[in-house]
Amino acid sequence: MTSTALTPDLLDLMEHEKVIEQGLGTFLDVGHALLAIRDGKKYRCAEYDTFEAYCKRRWDFSSSYARKLMSAAETVEVLESGTIVPLSPVRETQVRPLAALKTDKAKANAWSKAVEAADGAQPTARQVAKAVAEVSGKPLISKPDLGCGVSHPARFSDPLMPVFAGLLAPGTRVLDPFAGTGKVHELRDLAGVETVGVEIEPEWAAMHPDTLEGNALALPFDADSFGAVVTSPTYGNRLADHHNAADPELRRSYAHDLGHDLHTDNSGAMQWGDEYRTFHEAAWREAYRVIAPGGLLVLNIKDHIRGGVVQHVMSWHVKTLLGLGFDLERAAVAVPTVGLRQGENADARCVEQVLTFVKP
Repeated sequence: MTSTALTPDLLDLMEHEKVIEQGLGTFLDVGHALLAIRDGKKYRCAEYDTFEAYCKRRWDFSSSYARKLMSAAETVEVLESGTIVPLSPVRETQVRPLAALKTDKAKANAWSKAVEAADGAQPTARQVAKAVAEVSGKPLISKPDLGCGVSHPARFSDPLMPVFAGLLAPGTRVLDPFAGTGKVHELRDLAGVETVGVEIEPEWAAMHPDTLEGNALALPFDADSFGAVVTSPTYGNRLADHHNAADPELRRSYAHDLGHDLHTDNSGAMQWGDEYRTFHEAAWREAYRVIAPGGLLVLNIKDHIRGGVVQHVMSWHVKTLLGLGFDLERAAVAVPTVGLRQGENADARCVEQVLTFVKP
């Protein structure tokens, strides 16, 4: 920041920033300070053009995280004004599901039910989400707890595993550069192969000892070191949603299942478009590098529906892989699977496909 006169707005900004600096563990105070800075446009006196830029550069907050804190502060204010409720929330994640309810009375009712379910103690975010579902009359979407409260919306479906196994010779060294929770390692018993996984999100990488925390764009392996890559990239569909949902406990997406914003090199946050295509072309170049000549790339992919129109994701991947030097060894094989059944296109799903490419 350049030298600036101490105007009243700048003095106010400094006071609010003192609260943020001293209260990063207290979501309520921080949320109110951010609200004051945003609503009063006080970030401008610090020479930031937008509130989002201010949050990122001054505090390294994503705009979605800042919105969560502000929304939580507003919701707690609702709970504590005009209605007697047992306890007050102590964590932002407890408050987040309440924003899905339309009225102050409904929010207070749901919070009271959650406290009751916790036997008068501080309820978990899950208990609050269940209470919100009860008050709103909308069903609570159940996310499988795969360990330590972490879920994943797009693991390999069971019907895919024998299809993969049938394509691999015993003893092959197999890599999944988008390993997620590590289901690729099941191929050890199914196909008699050696498996290695790479996953960029530490929570998912930690779910299997042979999954490395790493980046598919910069694989930590020598060239020509794998006999096969077996993987499923993200599809650029609604699972890439990562907005500040008012009801994250009720939603399925990579970010909502993980419980926080994704790594910047995680394509799980990329909708179908130029960013998605640029990322995956780079990832396929890296996959080509580590596959030995004569080795396979086994691709699980599918199209998706957006606004009633099919998005031709699969054909783009095929064209890109051929352009990088792969040969198509086996055409697409449709594999019926049971997918998620939430969302606006729940009844218009495209079928999973498995294609096999070879590095000449």
